[in-house]
Amino acid sequence: MPNIEVKLRRGTTAQHSTFTGAEGEVTVDTDKDTVVVHDGTTAGGHELRRKDDTIATAEIDDNAVTATKISDSDANFNVSAGGKVGIGRLNNTVYKLAINGDVLVNDTVGDNLPLAVFAGTAGAVVQLNDSSASGQIFNLSSSKPSATSEGSFAIGSVDTDDATAPTLTITGVTTTSTEATYTFSSAHNIKQGERVQTFGSSDSEWNVTSLVLSVGSSTTLTVSKPHSTTNYPTTAERVGSYATFSVRKDYESNVMYTFLKANQLPKATSEPAWLEAGQVWIDTTDMSLKIKDYS
Repeated sequence: MPNIEVKLRRGTTAQHSTFTGAEGEVTVDTDKDTVVVHDGTTAGGHELRRKDDTIATAEIDDNAVTATKISDSDANFNVSAGGKVGIGRLNNTVYKLAINGDVLVNDTVGDNLPLAVFAGTAGAVVQLNDSSASGQIFNLSSSKPSATSEGSFAIGSVDTDDATAPTLTITGVTTTSTEATYTFSSAHNIKQGERVQTFGSSDSEWNVTSLVLSVGSSTTLTVSKPHSTTNYPTTAERVGSYATFSVRKDYESNVMYTFLKANQLPKATSEPAWLEAGQVWIDTTDMSLKIKDYS
Protein backbone atom coordinates (compact mmCIF):
# COMPACT_ATOMS: atom_id res chain seq x y z
CA MET A 1 0.00 0.00 0.00
CA PRO A 2 1.43 3.42 -0.93
CA ASN A 3 2.65 5.42 2.06
CA ILE A 4 0.10 8.24 1.56
CA GLU A 5 -2.01 9.58 4.44
CA VAL A 6 -5.11 11.69 3.81
CA LYS A 7 -6.81 13.52 6.68
CA LEU A 8 -10.20 15.23 6.48
CA ARG A 9 -11.65 17.84 8.77
CA ARG A 10 -13.21 16.11 11.74
CA GLY A 11 -15.35 16.74 14.83
CA THR A 12 -17.81 15.23 17.28
CA THR A 13 -21.52 14.67 16.55
CA ALA A 14 -22.37 17.77 18.61
CA GLN A 15 -19.87 19.86 16.69
CA HIS A 16 -21.26 18.63 13.37
CA SER A 17 -24.82 19.60 14.37
CA THR A 18 -23.93 23.32 14.16
CA PHE A 19 -21.42 23.12 11.30
CA THR A 20 -22.40 23.97 7.71
CA GLY A 21 -19.78 22.70 5.33
CA ALA A 22 -19.11 23.86 1.79
CA GLU A 23 -20.92 22.20 -1.08
CA GLY A 24 -19.24 18.86 -1.76
CA GLU A 25 -17.13 19.00 1.41
CA VAL A 26 -16.64 15.75 3.34
CA THR A 27 -15.90 15.65 7.07
CA VAL A 28 -15.52 12.87 9.65
CA ASP A 29 -17.81 12.35 12.68
CA THR A 30 -15.36 11.08 15.31
CA ASP A 31 -18.16 9.85 17.63
CA LYS A 32 -19.83 7.65 15.03
CA ASP A 33 -16.75 6.89 12.93
CA THR A 34 -18.54 7.83 9.73
CA VAL A 35 -18.29 10.50 7.08
CA VAL A 36 -20.65 13.44 6.52
CA VAL A 37 -21.29 15.02 3.13
CA HIS A 38 -22.18 18.73 3.06
CA ASP A 39 -24.26 20.74 0.59
CA GLY A 40 -23.32 24.26 1.62
CA THR A 41 -26.69 25.02 3.29
CA THR A 42 -27.65 22.25 5.73
CA ALA A 43 -26.25 22.49 9.27
CA GLY A 44 -24.84 19.10 10.22
CA GLY A 45 -24.66 17.89 6.64
CA HIS A 46 -25.77 14.41 5.56
CA GLU A 47 -24.39 11.48 7.50
CA LEU A 48 -23.48 8.29 5.63
CA ARG A 49 -24.42 5.08 7.45
CA ARG A 50 -21.89 2.39 8.05
CA LYS A 51 -22.61 -1.13 6.76
CA ASP A 52 -22.71 -2.54 10.30
CA ASP A 53 -24.87 0.29 11.63
CA THR A 54 -28.52 0.00 12.69
CA ILE A 55 -31.19 2.68 12.87
CA ALA A 56 -32.53 3.77 16.24
CA THR A 57 -36.17 4.77 16.56
CA ALA A 58 -35.33 8.47 16.84
CA GLU A 59 -33.38 8.36 13.57
CA ILE A 60 -36.20 7.15 11.33
CA ASP A 61 -37.46 10.01 9.21
CA ASP A 62 -40.08 10.42 6.47
CA ASN A 63 -38.04 8.47 3.93
CA ALA A 64 -39.38 5.11 2.84
CA VAL A 65 -38.27 2.13 4.94
CA THR A 66 -36.65 -0.51 2.72
CA ALA A 67 -34.62 -3.64 3.21
CA THR A 68 -31.47 -1.70 2.37
CA LYS A 69 -32.04 0.81 5.18
CA ILE A 70 -32.89 -1.52 8.07
CA SER A 71 -31.12 -4.80 8.70
CA ASP A 72 -33.17 -7.99 8.45
CA SER A 73 -31.33 -9.25 11.54
CA ASP A 74 -31.92 -6.19 13.72
CA ALA A 75 -33.85 -7.43 16.77
CA ASN A 76 -35.45 -4.05 17.47
CA PHE A 77 -36.57 -2.71 14.10
CA ASN A 78 -36.16 -4.57 10.84
CA VAL A 79 -37.66 -5.16 7.43
CA SER A 80 -37.23 -8.12 5.14
CA ALA A 81 -37.09 -8.29 1.38
CA GLY A 82 -40.54 -9.87 1.51
CA GLY A 83 -42.04 -6.65 2.82
CA LYS A 84 -42.49 -7.77 6.44
CA VAL A 85 -41.68 -5.23 9.17
CA GLY A 86 -40.85 -6.02 12.79
CA ILE A 87 -40.91 -3.47 15.61
CA GLY A 88 -39.49 -4.68 18.91
CA ARG A 89 -39.04 -8.17 17.44
CA LEU A 90 -37.93 -10.03 14.33
CA ASN A 91 -40.59 -10.15 11.66
CA ASN A 92 -42.15 -13.57 11.11
CA THR A 93 -43.54 -15.51 8.20
CA VAL A 94 -47.22 -14.72 8.89
CA TYR A 95 -47.76 -11.02 9.54
CA LYS A 96 -46.69 -8.09 7.43
CA LEU A 97 -46.23 -6.06 10.63
CA ALA A 98 -45.20 -7.63 13.95
CA ILE A 99 -45.04 -5.48 17.10
CA ASN A 100 -43.74 -6.69 20.43
CA GLY A 101 -44.92 -4.18 23.04
CA ASP A 102 -47.77 -1.78 23.79
CA VAL A 103 -49.32 0.33 21.03
CA LEU A 104 -50.83 3.78 21.60
CA VAL A 105 -52.87 5.55 18.92
CA ASN A 106 -53.13 9.25 19.71
CA ASP A 107 -54.44 12.20 17.72
CA THR A 108 -53.41 15.49 19.28
CA VAL A 109 -52.92 17.46 16.04
CA GLY A 110 -56.24 16.60 14.38
CA ASP A 111 -59.72 16.43 15.87
CA ASN A 112 -58.51 14.51 18.97
CA LEU A 113 -60.57 11.53 17.79
CA PRO A 114 -58.06 8.81 16.86
CA LEU A 115 -59.51 6.32 14.40
CA ALA A 116 -58.26 2.89 13.38
CA VAL A 117 -59.88 1.54 10.20
CA PHE A 118 -59.68 -2.09 9.11
CA ALA A 119 -60.84 -2.27 5.49
CA GLY A 120 -61.03 -5.26 3.20
CA THR A 121 -63.14 -6.39 0.25
CA ALA A 122 -63.68 -9.77 1.93
CA GLY A 123 -64.30 -8.37 5.41
CA ALA A 124 -62.01 -7.50 8.32
CA VAL A 125 -61.05 -9.30 11.52
CA VAL A 126 -59.89 -7.98 14.89
CA GLN A 127 -58.70 -10.99 16.87
CA LEU A 128 -57.80 -10.97 20.58
CA ASN A 129 -55.60 -13.94 21.41
CA ASP A 130 -55.20 -15.06 25.02
CA SER A 131 -52.59 -17.75 25.58
CA SER A 132 -52.15 -17.21 29.31
CA ALA A 133 -52.78 -20.02 31.77
CA SER A 134 -55.28 -18.12 33.92
CA GLY A 135 -56.92 -15.97 31.25
CA GLN A 136 -57.01 -12.23 30.78
CA ILE A 137 -59.61 -9.47 30.56
CA PHE A 138 -60.16 -7.78 27.22
CA ASN A 139 -61.61 -4.41 28.13
CA LEU A 140 -63.56 -2.21 25.70
CA SER A 141 -64.64 0.97 27.40
CA SER A 142 -65.65 4.59 26.94
CA SER A 143 -64.98 7.60 29.09
CA LYS A 144 -66.74 7.53 32.44
CA PRO A 145 -69.90 9.60 32.92
CA SER A 146 -69.64 13.22 34.01
CA ALA A 147 -72.01 15.93 35.13
CA THR A 148 -72.69 16.92 31.51
CA SER A 149 -72.19 13.66 29.65
CA GLU A 150 -73.43 10.14 30.28
CA GLY A 151 -70.67 8.50 28.24
CA SER A 152 -71.50 5.63 25.92
CA PHE A 153 -70.18 2.55 24.20
CA ALA A 154 -71.75 1.14 21.04
CA ILE A 155 -71.35 -2.08 19.10
CA GLY A 156 -72.69 -1.90 15.57
CA SER A 157 -72.22 1.78 14.79
CA VAL A 158 -69.63 4.54 14.86
CA ASP A 159 -70.88 8.00 15.87
CA THR A 160 -69.36 10.05 13.07
CA ASP A 161 -70.97 12.29 10.48
CA ASP A 162 -72.34 10.21 7.59
CA ALA A 163 -71.90 12.16 4.36
CA THR A 164 -74.29 9.80 2.54
CA ALA A 165 -77.19 10.40 4.96
CA PRO A 166 -79.81 12.83 3.63
CA THR A 167 -81.55 15.41 5.78
CA LEU A 168 -85.00 14.05 6.67
CA THR A 169 -88.05 16.25 7.24
CA ILE A 170 -90.08 15.36 10.34
CA THR A 171 -93.79 15.76 9.62
CA GLY A 172 -95.16 14.44 12.92
CA VAL A 173 -94.15 13.43 16.45
CA THR A 174 -96.12 11.24 18.86
CA THR A 175 -94.97 10.48 22.38
CA THR A 176 -95.59 8.26 25.37
CA SER A 177 -94.20 8.82 28.83
CA THR A 178 -90.87 7.30 27.77
CA GLU A 179 -90.67 7.27 23.95
CA ALA A 180 -90.98 9.53 20.92
CA THR A 181 -91.99 8.33 17.46
CA TYR A 182 -90.96 10.43 14.46
CA THR A 183 -92.78 10.39 11.12
CA PHE A 184 -90.83 11.50 8.04
CA SER A 185 -91.97 12.87 4.69
CA SER A 186 -89.99 10.15 2.86
CA ALA A 187 -88.38 6.77 3.55
CA HIS A 188 -85.60 7.14 6.12
CA ASN A 189 -83.61 3.92 5.44
CA ILE A 190 -82.55 3.83 9.12
CA LYS A 191 -82.25 0.54 11.01
CA GLN A 192 -82.88 -0.39 14.63
CA GLY A 193 -79.67 0.06 16.62
CA GLU A 194 -78.46 3.02 14.57
CA ARG A 195 -78.58 6.61 15.80
CA VAL A 196 -80.30 9.77 14.58
CA GLN A 197 -79.45 13.40 15.23
CA THR A 198 -82.46 15.73 15.39
CA PHE A 199 -82.52 19.50 14.72
CA GLY A 200 -84.84 22.50 14.67
CA SER A 201 -86.39 22.49 18.14
CA SER A 202 -86.36 25.62 20.28
CA ASP A 203 -85.50 23.30 23.21
CA SER A 204 -81.91 22.09 22.99
CA GLU A 205 -82.91 18.87 24.81
CA TRP A 206 -84.73 17.75 21.64
CA ASN A 207 -81.74 18.48 19.38
CA VAL A 208 -79.78 15.39 20.42
CA THR A 209 -78.38 12.12 19.10
CA SER A 210 -80.70 9.22 19.99
CA LEU A 211 -80.51 5.46 19.67
CA VAL A 212 -83.21 4.01 17.41
CA LEU A 213 -85.23 1.62 19.60
CA SER A 214 -87.54 0.34 16.85
CA VAL A 215 -88.56 0.98 13.25
CA GLY A 216 -92.31 0.95 12.70
CA SER A 217 -92.25 1.48 8.93
CA SER A 218 -90.12 2.97 6.17
CA THR A 219 -91.17 6.45 7.34
CA THR A 220 -91.39 6.06 11.15
CA LEU A 221 -89.00 5.19 13.94
CA THR A 222 -88.98 5.33 17.74
CA VAL A 223 -86.37 6.64 20.19
CA SER A 224 -86.26 7.33 23.92
CA LYS A 225 -88.19 10.51 24.64
CA PRO A 226 -85.57 13.29 24.95
CA HIS A 227 -87.74 15.88 26.69
CA SER A 228 -91.25 16.51 28.03
CA THR A 229 -92.03 19.69 26.07
CA THR A 230 -93.87 19.71 22.73
CA ASN A 231 -91.33 21.89 20.92
CA TYR A 232 -90.48 19.03 18.60
CA PRO A 233 -87.56 18.95 16.13
CA THR A 234 -88.21 19.50 12.42
CA THR A 235 -85.39 17.56 10.72
CA ALA A 236 -83.16 14.57 11.39
CA GLU A 237 -80.10 12.80 10.01
CA ARG A 238 -78.70 9.33 10.45
CA VAL A 239 -75.47 9.33 12.45
CA GLY A 240 -72.84 6.66 11.85
CA SER A 241 -73.08 3.48 9.85
CA TYR A 242 -74.77 0.18 10.64
CA ALA A 243 -73.03 -3.14 11.12
CA THR A 244 -74.17 -6.47 12.51
CA PHE A 245 -72.71 -8.04 15.64
CA SER A 246 -72.82 -11.68 16.68
CA VAL A 247 -71.70 -13.73 19.67
CA ARG A 248 -70.45 -17.25 19.02
CA LYS A 249 -71.63 -19.84 21.53
CA ASP A 250 -68.86 -21.76 23.24
CA TYR A 251 -69.01 -25.54 22.99
CA GLU A 252 -68.78 -25.77 26.77
CA SER A 253 -72.23 -25.15 28.18
CA ASN A 254 -70.95 -23.94 31.55
CA VAL A 255 -69.02 -21.13 29.80
CA MET A 256 -72.24 -19.91 28.20
CA TYR A 257 -73.99 -20.06 31.56
CA THR A 258 -71.26 -17.84 33.01
CA PHE A 259 -71.59 -15.44 30.11
CA LEU A 260 -75.29 -15.03 30.77
CA LYS A 261 -74.91 -14.71 34.52
CA ALA A 262 -76.71 -11.60 35.81
CA ASN A 263 -76.12 -10.17 39.27
CA GLN A 264 -78.15 -7.79 41.43
CA LEU A 265 -81.33 -8.00 39.35
CA PRO A 266 -84.63 -7.22 41.11
CA LYS A 267 -86.44 -10.34 42.32
CA ALA A 268 -90.19 -10.65 42.97
CA THR A 269 -93.18 -12.95 42.52
CA SER A 270 -94.87 -10.28 40.38
CA GLU A 271 -93.66 -7.26 38.46
CA PRO A 272 -92.68 -4.46 40.88
CA ALA A 273 -94.51 -1.22 40.18
CA TRP A 274 -91.37 0.85 40.55
CA LEU A 275 -89.54 -0.81 37.63
CA GLU A 276 -88.65 1.40 34.69
CA ALA A 277 -89.67 0.47 31.16
CA GLY A 278 -87.20 -2.00 29.66
CA GLN A 279 -85.69 -3.03 33.00
CA VAL A 280 -84.99 -6.74 33.48
CA TRP A 281 -86.17 -8.56 36.61
CA ILE A 282 -86.34 -12.15 37.92
CA ASP A 283 -89.73 -13.78 38.45
CA THR A 284 -89.07 -16.07 41.41
CA THR A 285 -92.23 -18.10 40.78
CA ASP A 286 -90.55 -19.85 37.84
CA MET A 287 -87.04 -18.28 37.97
CA SER A 288 -87.48 -16.63 34.58
CA LEU A 289 -86.08 -13.35 33.27
CA LYS A 290 -88.71 -10.78 32.34
CA ILE A 291 -88.64 -7.26 30.90
CA LYS A 292 -91.02 -4.50 31.92
CA ASP A 293 -93.24 -3.57 28.99
CA TYR A 294 -92.56 -0.29 27.17
CA SER A 295 -96.23 0.40 26.48
